[in-house]
Formats: sequence, structure tokens, C-alpha cells
Amino acid sequence: MLNNAREGEKVGIEGDAYEQVAMACRGARPKIQKWIEQDTGEREGMMGQSFLFDPNLRGEGLTVIERLLLCNDLINTALERYEACRVGDWSKAQALVEA
Repeated sequence: MLNNAREGEKVGIEGDAYEQVAMACRGARPKIQKWIEQDTGEREGMMGQSFLFDPNLRGEGLTVIERLLLCNDLINTALERYEACRVGDWSKAQALVEA
């Protein structure tokens, strides 16, 4: 969604779609972090699959913990971008995309 936001657009106005997505991300983050902390290192993990596949890894599978860590990183980055856009710091938001 933030990829479609234009510089100068009002982002994070109370009740807008951006704020609703940010709230959902904030709610998911502690749950994911709890799962990461509770991971026993077993291959099957809580999702019942040995590997989750990512086509960007040339067929190499991600373990459940790797997938959870990736999700956590993506959520953190999305929330940082949201906050940057919300306060009008479009250059910071763009830098987070390019990082």
C-alpha cells in the first residue's frame, strides 16, 4: 500500500486504511516474536511443514523460524515506513525501500 502513496499524501489519518494496516501489524508483531522465542528448533514447528519455500532462494527452503524472522523484519520495516510517511519524511520512507 505504501508503495502507492504519493509524496505529500496524508498518511495515517485516524481510521484510514494505512492506520488500520499499521494497527494490524502492531498486533501481529508480539505474537510472531513470542513464536520466535518459543521455537525449539524442530523442523516441523508450529505450522506442520518442514519447509516453506521462497522462490527467491532458488528452491532452498526456509525453516519455520527463518520464515517467522523474515515476517518480523518485514513488519518492522513496514511500520518504520508508515511512521516516516505519516510524519511526511518521504526520503526516509524511500530509503527504507531501497535498503
